[in-house]
Amino acid sequence: MEAFATAFFKKGGVQINFNLVDLKILEEAMNDNGNPIYHDINVKVTGYSSHFVTMDKRFQKEFVERVNYVSL
Repeated sequence: MEAFATAFFKKGGVQINFNLVDLKILEEAMNDNGNPIYHDINVKVTGYSSHFVTMDKRFQKEFVERVNYVSL
């Protein structure tokens, strides 16, 4: 991440937002968002932050698909 950020800013980049959340935990939170252990998961979504469990299910799904680099 450090190498990516360094190169990004050297090439004129202005802002980076990293979401460092285990994909499995996000999937668990999607399926059991009533569980209080997931209420503190805060994610950065294109310019704003949101508590993951308060997001609409379709946005949760989209977010998980978008940050799932394992399946690439």
